[in-house]
Amino acid sequence: ADPVQLAVWGVNAGALMLVALLASALSRERDRAGRALAATTRDLASLQRLHQRTVESLTSGLIPTDPAGRITSWNPAAERITGASAAEVVGQEWIERFVPEDERDGARRFLKKVIDGKAEMPDGESWIIRADGKRRLIAWKGAVAKDAQDAFIATLSTGRDITDERVAGYQDQEFTQTLEQKLSQAAAALALSRAT
Repeated sequence: ADPVQLAVWGVNAGALMLVALLASALSRERDRAGRALAATTRDLASLQRLHQRTVESLTSGLIPTDPAGRITSWNPAAERITGASAAEVVGQEWIERFVPEDERDGARRFLKKVIDGKAEMPDGESWIIRADGKRRLIAWKGAVAKDAQDAFIATLSTGRDITDERVAGYQDQEFTQTLEQKLSQAAAALALSRAT
């Protein structure tokens, strides 16, 4: 055998051995990465299910909107509060759909300030118009979602219908005032009857 041919054969055999070793290592790494990806995918799916169950179990309506003010998701509490289903409202502009007409321009200006970073989402109370046309007073908690560069992504609002609580409070206050007036009148009448 020719020593040059043996050397070439040795180099080729070594190269083939190296390629085989690299292929084996790459195959093991691909399998490991595939298992890691599958585990991450399962974890992500689990987190998504947990998130969905959490959102669905909220007793407050959760109403996120995109930079255009369009509703991006809707939970069962939001349906109860507004009388509208997710199928009816996701993709629609919150202000146009639920804010009383005389308050829409102000609400749009305020949303623009929030998007521009010149205002924060406040906690407070405001009226909405339900799908059935009824006005309801909602107590809000609001936040802004931002990306890693601090740019606006969405508004996140939770709302609770407090209309009935307020009406009951006003009725209690009215009842108390009426009772105090009646007691005062009775005391005055009693004092007058004793004086005569």
